[in-house]
Amino acid sequence: MRKELKARFPGNTTQLLLALALKCCKEGSPKAHLHELCAREHWKQPVFECCKEEGPDHSKLFTFKVLVETEEEPTAVLECFGNPRPNKKAAAEDAAEGALWCLKHMGYQLKKQ
Repeated sequence: MRKELKARFPGNTTQLLLALALKCCKEGSPKAHLHELCAREHWKQPVFECCKEEGPDHSKLFTFKVLVETEEEPTAVLECFGNPRPNKKAAAEDAAEGALWCLKHMGYQLKKQ
């Protein structure tokens, strides 16, 4: 998605960021999708945790992990770590995106069909 948008807005960071934000608003956030999937599958809601803060106060990076407890045999817990991000919201979204990727590759449908 990012490469596609960069090609449409070469050299214009502001327009690129606005296009990315608009696309995310239309599609919903990964964190929201993960909550929807857990509700649809009758799982416990995902648990997000800030597991690492690094860097000086003026430029901290946050790393989040998310735990998803599935109702598999007997109970499986998926633990996904996101990449370090400059704010907690972005870090949590990154962890959720990783969890959705894993769940998709485990065979779960991410959206209603």
